[in-house]
Amino acid sequence: MIRDWLTPDKIKVINSIDSWENAVRLAAE
Repeated sequence: MIRDWLTPDKIKVINSIDSWENAVRLAAE
């Protein structure tokens, strides 16, 4: 299950990647 794969550490990494992508998107506009 995806739920088993999403450990707290992986969730933190995914969240930081999302934040980084959002920052890049805002900077590009």
